Amino acid sequence: MHTSWPERQRDLGEQEDMTGWLACLHLLAGTLAMTGRSADGAVLLGAVQGLGGRAGYALDPKNPFDSPRNVKAVRSRLTPADYARAHAAGLRMNHRDLGTFIAGL
Repeated sequence: MHTSWPERQRDLGEQEDMTGWLACLHLLAGTLAMTGRSADGAVLLGAVQGLGGRAGYALDPKNPFDSPRNVKAVRSRLTPADYARAHAAGLRMNHRDLGTFIAGL
């Protein structure tokens, strides 16, 4: 059964599985970069940092293997200015903004 992003987002919110959700987004960021969509990956990294920080969660220390690899995949394919701009856009996102962004991928 396929559910829409808003339904999944609502379900995740009800389950309060923020850490798993953020880890999935972080993995998606690296995957996007490896498929030529690094700017989108940088937006997701910013969103993970911003939303995680507001929830008291930091992904990097919890996943020392995959996290640096995902970040490197994104950063290595963008100029520092392009990365900073896209990452900053993600930092400003709330859950609704992020849902809209992901639905557009």
